[in-house]
Amino acid sequence: MKSKVRIALAGFGVVGGGTLQLLREHKADVESRVGAPVEVKWLLSRKKKPASLVGAGVRQTTNWRDIVNDPEVDCIVELIGGTEPARTMIVEALRAGKHIVTANKAVLSKHWNEIFGLAQARHKLVYFEAAVGGGVPIGQALNEGLAGNRIRKIAGILNGTTNYILTRMQEEDLPYATALKEARKAGFAEADPTFDIEGIDAAQKLSILASLAAGVWISPEHVHCEGISRLHDTDMRLIQDRLRSVVKLLAIAESTEKGWILRVHPTLVPRKHPFANVRNEFNAVSLHGNAAGDVMLYGKGAGRLPTSSAVLSDIIFLCRQIANGTAGELPYVTCPPHRKAIIARFD
Repeated sequence: MKSKVRIALAGFGVVGGGTLQLLREHKADVESRVGAPVEVKWLLSRKKKPASLVGAGVRQTTNWRDIVNDPEVDCIVELIGGTEPARTMIVEALRAGKHIVTANKAVLSKHWNEIFGLAQARHKLVYFEAAVGGGVPIGQALNEGLAGNRIRKIAGILNGTTNYILTRMQEEDLPYATALKEARKAGFAEADPTFDIEGIDAAQKLSILASLAAGVWISPEHVHCEGISRLHDTDMRLIQDRLRSVVKLLAIAESTEKGWILRVHPTLVPRKHPFANVRNEFNAVSLHGNAAGDVMLYGKGAGRLPTSSAVLSDIIFLCRQIANGTAGELPYVTCPPHRKAIIARFD
């Protein structure tokens, strides 16, 4: 048993700030569930923050090597986003004997085999619930709750930004450009929204979910990808009035006799379908298992606190194992490097 679990928080943006807030507000509950005190020893950020903001006693650095090289740090919570230096930091942290919590879908979807292969070899854990679905526990559902199933199909709304834009276009009869401006104003769209509106973000998330379902890495390069930037408000009106449907950017992975078929594209959804009522920044995912049948999860897929709640959940479950001395005895995600996914073309 460890008398204390020490973590380093890498990144102090929207989600990093929300995670630290929840850790403070829920400190007693967190430590009760972990079974030991949890201390934030380090904060990695681009600029030093006021001590009143990060808390007394938290050391600050702009160099990720400081937290990787600290032998007292048990777990690094990676929330800096992007591919680099996040990938290098995660890899070096695993080699240095650290466990990882991350919300980084880009790194995981692209470097799945490297990260989980190394984690398995070093007997370390990588938790990543916040990488897909914000506050919706999709990863846990696939990896744990439905582990006794062969997953035949995953279908869902995985990007809160595009869903917000499409909701505004359909409900307020707004042109695409105006709806995008509103999404930026509401905090759901980045200054450069390309990854969201062109479907890349949803494709990376689908890659992660499909990899969990298949038990082998499925790269986002295998996902047929189309975005929403070419949709017009006149099209939306015709679809609603004449076809009695709405448009949603759906991410779909299906296991077929020929292999996995993966695609992200705008889709006509009948008004009576549950996905039709998923509005604004909310996400929804339908999972079909051979034993459980259809399972649907719904909740906020974007936003500071919903995503931070997923990060905190991972921190609690990981730190509990660290405190008990069992972390890494069994991998969270198995990574058989000799196996390759069978992919079928989407025509």
